[in-house]
Amino acid sequence: MSASAAVSQSAHMSDLLPTHFIGTTMTAVQNDDGKFRVYFQNKDYQIYEMSLNNPKSTAYTLLKLTNSHIPAARINMPIAAVASNDLEEIHVFYITVNSLVQEICHSKCHGWQKGTTIGIAVENSTCLCYALK
Repeated sequence: MSASAAVSQSAHMSDLLPTHFIGTTMTAVQNDDGKFRVYFQNKDYQIYEMSLNNPKSTAYTLLKLTNSHIPAARINMPIAAVASNDLEEIHVFYITVNSLVQEICHSKCHGWQKGTTIGIAVENSTCLCYALK
């Protein structure tokens, strides 16, 4: 799946978070140059990426990551992310509406794609973490 088919995007200005951010958990990754990615559940209950590419600016881009090919998130679910290679590879983990732990993967070559379904989430789980092997 190409990046253009997997996401929708728009540019915004904000001092912190989008005004449509709901009070769920979020996670973030950053590279050495200060480029920053925040992952959160929006008011439409979908997973979004907020990209800040200039540490001296509040301008950001918002991408919707979940779609018909990538399952929707459970309301108020935990979320985790890990990045490598200067943000060229990113893995985001969340809990779906069916209580499955789902991975969404980004690579420079392939854009955002549905990753592995890791397993079933513990009932009423409040956190996720990712451990490098």
